[in-house]
Amino acid sequence: NRLYIQQRRTSRLLSTVRTQKETLEKLNAELRLTHVHKNYLLGAVAHDIRNLLGNVNQVSELLLMDFEGEDEQSKRSRHLLHLMNQSGRLGMHTIQDLLEGVRPAGEIDLEKEPIMPANLVQEVVDLLSLRAERKQLSIHTHIEFNRSFLADSDKLKRALVNVLDNAIKFSPNRSEIQLWVEKEGDFLSIIVQDQGLGFKDEAIPNFLEPFSIEGRKGTAGETTTGLGLYIVHKLVSAHGGSLSIENRPDGGAEVKVRIPMGVG
Repeated sequence: NRLYIQQRRTSRLLSTVRTQKETLEKLNAELRLTHVHKNYLLGAVAHDIRNLLGNVNQVSELLLMDFEGEDEQSKRSRHLLHLMNQSGRLGMHTIQDLLEGVRPAGEIDLEKEPIMPANLVQEVVDLLSLRAERKQLSIHTHIEFNRSFLADSDKLKRALVNVLDNAIKFSPNRSEIQLWVEKEGDFLSIIVQDQGLGFKDEAIPNFLEPFSIEGRKGTAGETTTGLGLYIVHKLVSAHGGSLSIENRPDGGAEVKVRIPMGVG
C-alpha cells in the first residue's frame, strides 16, 4: 500500500515536471520569436532614422559651404549649422550603437584602412567638443605615436566616441580630461583619463555586458543606456584588441583601448 502511494506521488510529480517543461519550452520559443521581431523592428526604424539624419547632415554641409563672409551674421550662421551637423553625426553614432548592441557576437565586419592616430583622435574630440564646452571641460591630447595603422576607421571612431563621451558625462564641471596615444609593442594604445566619479571596482565587469544595470546619471544629470562600454568592448574585440577599465589612485577613471598595429 505504501509502495502504491509512493508510486502515485512520483507519477503526479513527473506529470507536473513534464507540464512545466512544456510550458518553459513554449515560453522560450515565444521569447526567441519576440527577440527576432524586436531586432527586425529596431533595424527598420534605425534604417529610416539614419536616412533622415543623413539628409540633415548633407543639407547642413551644403549650407556651410555657402557662408563665405566674415561678418558676424555669417559667423553665427556657420556656427549654428556646425552644431546641427555635429548633432546629426552623433545621432548616427547612437543609432549604430543600438544596432551593434543587439547584433550577435562575431557578426561585425571590418573594413580596414590605414589611419593616422592624430587625425582619428582629433575627429573624435571635435565631434564631442560641444558637450565638453557645456561643462567647461578641457580635453588635452598627447600624441606620442603618430604612424599609420590598420583599422576600421568608422567602427574605431565610434568606440572612441563612447569612451570620451563617458569621460565627459561623468566629469565634474571645469575639470580636465587627458587623452594619450602611445605605442605598446605591436599595439596602439589610446588612453582616456578623467577626474570624474570613477567606477565601483566590483561593478567594472558588469559594464562589459549589454544594458548594464550599473548605469548611472552623469554629473550634470546625463542619462545612460548601459550600452557604451559594451559597444566599445565588442568593436575593439572585433579588431583583435582589448579594453581595460580602472580607477585612478588620485580619483577619476582610466579607460584604455589597445588595437593591433597591423601594417599601415
